[in-house]
Amino acid sequence: MRAWGRYVSEHHPSVEQEFKVQKTFDVYKQSQLTLLDAAIAYKGQTNVVGAQAQLDRAVATAGAALTDLTSLLVKLGVKLEE
Repeated sequence: MRAWGRYVSEHHPSVEQEFKVQKTFDVYKQSQLTLLDAAIAYKGQTNVVGAQAQLDRAVATAGAALTDLTSLLVKLGVKLEE
């Protein structure tokens, strides 16, 4: 998000763009918390198959959320660090 911060200070995006990025970032943050919860549940679970499925879903959701966030930033012209 440092790249977004630099972009905002240099290009002054519209409030609508800022809200869209904030919403997308919030979804990403929530997906990371869900992933953490799933990992903790997996570690302490006796039903490994069910916990593995939950963890797999959380990983997929977090990956999709990260893709959505980075795609939006690139679409807006943010240069992401490699």
